[in-house]
Amino acid sequence: TAALVNNFCPAHLDGSRLIIGGVFAELRRRLAARKAIFLSRDCAYGMEPYDPRVMEEECNSLCREAGVQVFLDRRMGSATFPAPDRVEIVLVDSTLLAARTAVDASGDAVLAAAARTPMQVTSAGRAMPLTFCYKLGPVDIDALRAAWPWSVQTSESTGEPTICLAGCAHAEVAAARAAGDLTIPVNGLAAVLNIPGQPDHVTVNFGRVFVDDATDPAQLAAAEVEGRRQIAEGEAFFRRYI
Repeated sequence: TAALVNNFCPAHLDGSRLIIGGVFAELRRRLAARKAIFLSRDCAYGMEPYDPRVMEEECNSLCREAGVQVFLDRRMGSATFPAPDRVEIVLVDSTLLAARTAVDASGDAVLAAAARTPMQVTSAGRAMPLTFCYKLGPVDIDALRAAWPWSVQTSESTGEPTICLAGCAHAEVAAARAAGDLTIPVNGLAAVLNIPGQPDHVTVNFGRVFVDDATDPAQLAAAEVEGRRQIAEGEAFFRRYI
């Protein structure tokens, strides 16, 4: 949600039958009730773009309704395991959390490392490249529809136009690269999708930053700098070639 990877991929559908339920199905239902998602029938490739702000609100609502106490903007300072069935986590603001079970969703295995849990980092050169996703707009939907009619449809869910550019623009990317206007190591658009409620704004997945180990702060910092550079290059590409 925070990273603007704001679509559910088509693997969740089998024809018209949901094949994943639980929390996912509930979130999808809530988004649909607020007209904050383009359902699979609205968008090419079955992708379901949603409004990241509404998604965040509904995630918070689910936690609140379940009685979950949420600590935002906190980092783990240390963790100890005084007994086999107890973990004590100290946050950087000196808050102490005690639990019988902990789920490490840090992204960098911070808790697992504190627990001295055996783990393995993907070997060099095999990690999935990183992408800095971003929001772009306003988009001239009429011009896009005239140039690429297949890329703009009308949502049955919300009545708004839907933009879906995915796995395309290979010729435009090749032309930009040949002209020296593009250095991002991609051969087409991964996903450019608009946002319910803001149909003339799109979220963009058009970056590719290679790292050997994203848990290395130096490599991650360098990747962030390169990712921001790719945003500027991508915007220039869209203005000139799309």
